[in-house]
Amino acid sequence: MNKTAISTHALEQHALKLQEHGLKVEQWGRTLQERSDPLALSHGQLIEECGQVIQQKAEEALVYTQVAIEQEDDSPALMMLITHTQSEARAAYIQAITIFAQMMQKRTKLAGKHL
Repeated sequence: MNKTAISTHALEQHALKLQEHGLKVEQWGRTLQERSDPLALSHGQLIEECGQVIQQKAEEALVYTQVAIEQEDDSPALMMLITHTQSEARAAYIQAITIFAQMMQKRTKLAGKHL
């Protein structure tokens, strides 16, 4: 296996893993929305949207990676496009975690007021 094949294979595996994470984050958001409180509903919707963005960006990265594999193209421009798109997916993942942390922080403050 040559260097290009190894590099693009790794990028392909990352894109597939990101798709998987996107599905999980989207489901996580839906699960939160099933709760009866408005805080979980609103934050769950945002988390679900993050999951959709992760999946979209992972799919884009996968398409670019498949083009690189088919054309045996490891040009810096294409590799940068793939890694940038994967970075956008990772940023959406981090955003989902941040939204969840903010929700939990708000819950903690609300619980503290009732003590």
